[in-house]
Amino acid sequence: MKIKKFKVDLRKREIIKNFKILYPELKEITEELNQLIEKEIKNSSNYIFPSCIFDTFNEGQIKEKFNFKIEETLDFGDFKLSDNKNIISMTFFLLSIGDRIDEEIRNLDNSGEKIHSYIVKSIGLEACQVGINFIYRIINTEAEKENYSILPAQKITNTDLLKKIIDVLSGNKIGISLDTNNNLIPCFCYAGFFKWYTKIKKRT
Repeated sequence: MKIKKFKVDLRKREIIKNFKILYPELKEITEELNQLIEKEIKNSSNYIFPSCIFDTFNEGQIKEKFNFKIEETLDFGDFKLSDNKNIISMTFFLLSIGDRIDEEIRNLDNSGEKIHSYIVKSIGLEACQVGINFIYRIINTEAEKENYSILPAQKITNTDLLKKIIDVLSGNKIGISLDTNNNLIPCFCYAGFFKWYTKIKKRT
């Protein structure tokens, strides 16, 4: 099991994309709004504290700890484990950017700063995506050393599997848990997995 804290290099263009999705009423990015976004990106270091925890499990360990087999086609409601012919292991991970951003958003909402609140939410989404990319690079490097590859991250929202992952990975070490409604907390966190697969040699 590995626990890592890391810094995120936020991409302004992705934050703007998130903002447009969260706030569809927006007609254009004005210069004033552009400056506010840039200012908030600089300020985000005061409330974004990324950390992640992950571990890789082989077929036997997955059966023991999570009670399913890699080769099974299982429907967890939000995703299916299928087409696993060449899958040999899975890396499960938990990612959080901390709970300070939740407080920042609440304060903005309470003071009626709607647009500013959406900017911070957009930054939070981008920080999570940058974190997922960070974990992917680490795991992919490990996999390549053993001549394997990994598939892109898949998100987990199924309650039963989330409970198992939080327990097995000790999610409390980075402040991740489920609330009374079985929602992941803090607000900006992510649970997922990467599948390791055997590289198939091309025929010559």
